[in-house]
Amino acid sequence: MSAKIHNLSEMSDSREIMESKTSPVISIFILILFTILAAALVWSYYGQMDEVAKASAIVRPNEKVSTIQTSSAGKVEQVYIHEGMQIKQGEQLFSFEHKDLDIELSNRNSEINKMTKKLQYLQLYKQSISSLTNKFSSKKADEVYYYDMIEQFLLEYSQQQQSFQASQDQLTASILENKGLQESAAISTESSSNKSLQNKIELERKKNLLDVEIANEKLLAQSIKANQNLLPPEDTKRIEQYNTYQGKYVQLSNLSAEKKEIYDRSLSLGNRLVPQSQITDEQHQYESSYLQIGQFQNEAVLSAESNITNFNQQLTEIENSLDLLNNGHDPSVSERKTFEMQKKQLAEQQNDLLNQEKLNRSTEETSLEKLKLDRIVQIHSVIEEDKKALTMLQENVKQIELERDKKLLVAPISGTINILKETNTGDMVQAGESLISIIPTNESKYKMSIAVPNAEAGKIAVGNKVDFSFSAFPKQSFGSQKGTITSISTDSIVQQDGMSYYLVEATISNDPLVNRRGERGELRVGMTAQASVITDSKKIIDFVLEKINLKE
Repeated sequence: MSAKIHNLSEMSDSREIMESKTSPVISIFILILFTILAAALVWSYYGQMDEVAKASAIVRPNEKVSTIQTSSAGKVEQVYIHEGMQIKQGEQLFSFEHKDLDIELSNRNSEINKMTKKLQYLQLYKQSISSLTNKFSSKKADEVYYYDMIEQFLLEYSQQQQSFQASQDQLTASILENKGLQESAAISTESSSNKSLQNKIELERKKNLLDVEIANEKLLAQSIKANQNLLPPEDTKRIEQYNTYQGKYVQLSNLSAEKKEIYDRSLSLGNRLVPQSQITDEQHQYESSYLQIGQFQNEAVLSAESNITNFNQQLTEIENSLDLLNNGHDPSVSERKTFEMQKKQLAEQQNDLLNQEKLNRSTEETSLEKLKLDRIVQIHSVIEEDKKALTMLQENVKQIELERDKKLLVAPISGTINILKETNTGDMVQAGESLISIIPTNESKYKMSIAVPNAEAGKIAVGNKVDFSFSAFPKQSFGSQKGTITSISTDSIVQQDGMSYYLVEATISNDPLVNRRGERGELRVGMTAQASVITDSKKIIDFVLEKINLKE
């Protein structure tokens, strides 16, 4: 039975007609695709893309690391540090054995002490010859030699004096006879003098004595300050005072030296062998003994200055009294003139005798003075030679002390200890051997040392930004750290495999890296990182066109 079609609108689409129609899904997909392409073109035209040069980097401190090397070979005596220890500038690191230097230093110091003592004796010998006084004691074993030398000289000096004296005896008899007459006239003059004149003479005598006392007291104060006897030989009282002071001063100095030696020995042994309280106590004892020396010297000087003040007051009173006498009238002046004329006549008669005596004594003094000067010159020559020898010994001691100081290594800077070579007590080390390094701490910035290959070196410049991804802190979790290039080496460094690179430095802050969970990643010296140096930026579309060779 065939179908009947009554109206064309009632006719339905066949399968072929249905398949020939375009699906709306395809139209939508094409529309979306074109939209994406248009958006991509717009994004690639306006979007920027960074060009980077990649290189490896390592974290370094912003300040220079101090590497400690030995200046000479030796055996380790004490190790004061350990890995990671915080050290301050000037603290001890290592000490090396130096017993041989101590022995040599002790021997040289002993020689210096002997030479110094000898020079003191020679100076005293010289003073004894100059003053014709034996300042040595025959009861002290180390002074007997000089005592005998001076006694021998004094005997020779005395014999020569006696020889001259024999030729003067006859002349002296005549001089004494005339002198007796002068004394008789002088007695008459003195008897005619009134009481005011006697007082004046007495005041003048006291004034002269006070002048001498003041001068000698000042010399005593100077001797105390200079620690050297400047007093005249005839002032035995003050010489005895100075010798008493000097003995006490030497005693206090020796005590202070002993206290210092005890303190230095304990200090060198350290807290491990000697308690800190004992070291502190020994230090206080040494400082107290040292201050006692200064106090003793100041007291001695103040005592001398007090005596000078008292003498000056007495001198002022005497001078005031003399002024009163000089301004008054003296009735015995004319009488004294008569006696003075008599004395003058006697003096003229004796003039020839005195001239002859003067000539003889001048010859005597010249000969005796030459005898003294010859011996003094001889002593001075020995002193100069010994001074040169002493200077050489002192220079030798300084060199030994310098070598001994090199046996104690101290920290030149403050920082953290990094052991380069494990070193223990008793180990032998060679000269120039690197033992540890000290890494500065508490820095606000780090320095990144970047090894840039030759192929990338031409793209970078000072001031370029750098992105650092640290191996210890994955970039996906902790992100990266930004930095800036500060310097580029002028020449490349060639490795053993023939590869070369340029050393580039950049700075980064010491801020920790933080991941999504709030965990902090603290940067440490020696960490490695991947450095991406941003060298340029271009449009994304230009980058794509260059890749497909549509643009140069």
